[in-house]
Parts: sequence; structure tokens; C-alpha cells
Amino acid sequence: MTLDDLVEVGKLGNSNRAPEGFLRFQPNWNFHTYFLDINDVFLVFTDHRVRYVTIEDIRQNKFFWIKIKESDVIDEVIASQSVQYCLPKSLIENSQYQNDDDYLTGMEVVVDNNIIGIVTESFYNGAHNILVVNISDQKEIMIPVVDQYVISIDKTRHIITTKNVKELIDL
Repeated sequence: MTLDDLVEVGKLGNSNRAPEGFLRFQPNWNFHTYFLDINDVFLVFTDHRVRYVTIEDIRQNKFFWIKIKESDVIDEVIASQSVQYCLPKSLIENSQYQNDDDYLTGMEVVVDNNIIGIVTESFYNGAHNILVVNISDQKEIMIPVVDQYVISIDKTRHIITTKNVKELIDL
């Protein structure tokens, strides 16, 4: 495996507020929460050293906190202060279709009982999922999957009910 076979999905670094033995994890834009189910990851240091480590524990409150099983690596990460958290491309490609929110693709998006478009893509932006919705003649809008915009996602009927999207359409 080479560096080209890895995808950076976040960074690990030290934090004074970290729980004992934990490192702060800062997800990248391409991060999906199901990546936290993967226990064996690669850490790439600024000097291009790569360490294969096992994740022992993960905590989340305002931030993600990750505990690495290999205690000697924790000291290396703290000394470096910024280490790439990487996964193999093959693992991401294989699990993306099984675990991603791809089931949202093709769903109808409804506002006030009117269909406004179809979801063509969904992705995680580091804070929440985003729906890319084709609303007409090549016009797309992006709707964050948050309470401000999404009322419900009905997997059975294949419908996403939304609100407050007029401003997004008018952009």
C-alpha cells in the first residue's frame, strides 16, 4: 500500500481539553460518521511516516475524541500536533455504497405538498448531510439535512418533506 492508496478523512491533534489518553479528531469535508466504525486506520505524519493503528475508543460531545490503542503513537501525534487520519481508498469505495446516505438519491423533495425536485446526490460536509436537489432545467439547490429545512425523510414512500427552502431556490 502506498500513500496514493489512502484518503485523508480528518486530522488528529493534541488538545489541552482532551479526556485522558484521547486525541482531538477534526473531520474533513469528506468525512462520514460511519468511518468511526472502522477500527484500523493509517496515520500519516508531516514527515511522511505512516503508522497503522487501532482505534480503542471514540467519544463525542462538542468534538470527536479518539483513543489509540498504541500508546507510543499518542506521544508522536502530540509532538507533531497535526497528523492525517487516513483510510484505504478501497475500504471507502466498498463501504460507501453500503453505509452512505445513497438511499436518499432519487427521492422526491416536497414543499407544501408540491414536488419541487429530485435528490441527485447527498454528502456529508463535516457538520451535517447535504442534499443536492435538481429542481428544474439544470438548476440545482443544496439543502442541509437539519431541522431548519427537513421535516421528515420517508424511506418507504421515497419522499423528503422540507420547509423554508424558498430562499435556497431564489439564490
